[in-house]
Amino acid sequence: MPDKTNCLSHDLYAAIGKFSVEFEQLCFEIQNTIITILSREGLRNDNVMKILLAGDTAEPLRQKLFALLPETVRLNDQEKKILKNMFSRIQELINLRNDMLHSTWCIGWIEEPIEMASSAKGQKYDKNKNGANTKEFDFKVSDLNLLTEKAVRLKSLIIRLKVCLSAKISIENNFCFTEENMVVPTKAVIQP
Repeated sequence: MPDKTNCLSHDLYAAIGKFSVEFEQLCFEIQNTIITILSREGLRNDNVMKILLAGDTAEPLRQKLFALLPETVRLNDQEKKILKNMFSRIQELINLRNDMLHSTWCIGWIEEPIEMASSAKGQKYDKNKNGANTKEFDFKVSDLNLLTEKAVRLKSLIIRLKVCLSAKISIENNFCFTEENMVVPTKAVIQP
């Protein structure tokens, strides 16, 4: 019979891995949306586009796409609000991902009691206006799964945005705000 602590450690590693993969899928869709814009603007050489994006990590990609949108698309006030909401949520996820992947983690180091071994404990040296700071983290599998779900939702928003841009259809007609002030797709089918 497998040791319960080893199973929990395995689940934590798997949840971190799944989040990492979904996060990179989000970055891939941001790259593809940038390529869509560059192509619409007349750049036809795929290799040149890939060279321009090569080596860019999540935050520079997010910044480039966010800057390209008002430069290449006439946005109304509602669309600006939609994009600001979407891109601020992506930035929050990028910050969390950076903290996660650039922290030192202790997973499965504690054997007993099981409750203590059920989360990943991490820390990262940091600085702020007061000087040295240490960020500390404590993620359960459920926390990591929520981050994965956020990455998947944000990826779907970027994909819908890319479709709007490539088909030259309204951004406003394809996104709306929830009561919690979160941008979501309006319907399952893209609206003209």
